[in-house]
Amino acid sequence: MNDAQRSGTLARLKDRIAKLENRPVAAGAIASAGGFGTRRGAARFVPWRQAPAGLVHEVWTGNLRDAGAGLGFALGLVRPLLTPARPAIVWLQRQFEAAETGLAYGAGLAVLGIEPEAIVIGRMKQTGELLWAAEEALGCTGVAAVVADIAGYPRALDFTATRRLALRAARTGVSVVLVRYGPEKPASAAFMRWQVSPAPSGKRAFDERAGGAARFAVSLERSGSGLRGNWLLEWQDDGFGEIDADAERGARKAASGAVVPVLGHRLSRTA
Repeated sequence: MNDAQRSGTLARLKDRIAKLENRPVAAGAIASAGGFGTRRGAARFVPWRQAPAGLVHEVWTGNLRDAGAGLGFALGLVRPLLTPARPAIVWLQRQFEAAETGLAYGAGLAVLGIEPEAIVIGRMKQTGELLWAAEEALGCTGVAAVVADIAGYPRALDFTATRRLALRAARTGVSVVLVRYGPEKPASAAFMRWQVSPAPSGKRAFDERAGGAARFAVSLERSGSGLRGNWLLEWQDDGFGEIDADAERGARKAASGAVVPVLGHRLSRTA
């Protein structure tokens, strides 16, 4: 068997295994995009913008204080999946956790470019009910993504449960984002596992003392295609943008020697 025949046979075997496992084709799509641009001339794959539909993501934050950062990043991930044919995001939460992790805020959704009416909220008493609702929502033709906000470590959310979600998501082409909290990360079938924490916002162009756009310190700890990375992301009008933290620190250091005018802040020089 020559090299061409061997390559063809391997490709057919991989395709057959993927079909048997009902695995999403994301790994191949990401690989064909050139990964993170390590190959010369290859397109740089940006996982927070270009992750294919039909995947299960885990978004982890270290504690409940960072719930806003976790939910904000999760919604930023699924926002590109919204289309006229699939205009809804189903957000699921256990009833007793609302006081700890919070509720979606209409004005905040608008900042992310998501109309509040696009969010369908489901609040369940038990984890089993939430997982059932998530699977059912994945089969709805108008749903772009399901976001499940789950604190703690419920026994029902084990590897088998995430595997069921992964198979269902791959079959329907609807993504799932599990927003989780805590230092321990149990085994799961999620295709991508993210670690997210809030970062200091940037400065506004015309008022350095005012807070700028929201920023997120993000790590892709694991993915089915082998991709990993760390980024400082800022929410911009069209989605997440990457910030060069080293260049920004250098610019601040260079500006630190500037002479401060003796006139007070905002005072006119002609006064």
